[in-house]
Amino acid sequence: MKVETLDTYRLRAKLPAHFNLEGKGLNKEIKLARKRLEAIREKTYDHRHSWLESLEISNDITKEKDPERSRILKQIVSREEWHKRYRKCQELMGSNT
Repeated sequence: MKVETLDTYRLRAKLPAHFNLEGKGLNKEIKLARKRLEAIREKTYDHRHSWLESLEISNDITKEKDPERSRILKQIVSREEWHKRYRKCQELMGSNT
């Protein structure tokens, strides 16, 4: 790989200039980064879902109990569920489109 390309990637990744990994060390770091990204992507649905639930609960607890906000929150949760089902079907069918 060209030195210029490596420097570009280092800048993009915001790595220090003295960060010099080559060969197996670099490949190992790339694999670890991909595993971390995959773990984060697996947890995103749960984080979004728990956040939306907390918004619903806070809306129900408030004295005004805004019906418009409740409707919108339920709609968002429903869309999230449909999105998850659609992604699962894509995985099972082997389609990425």
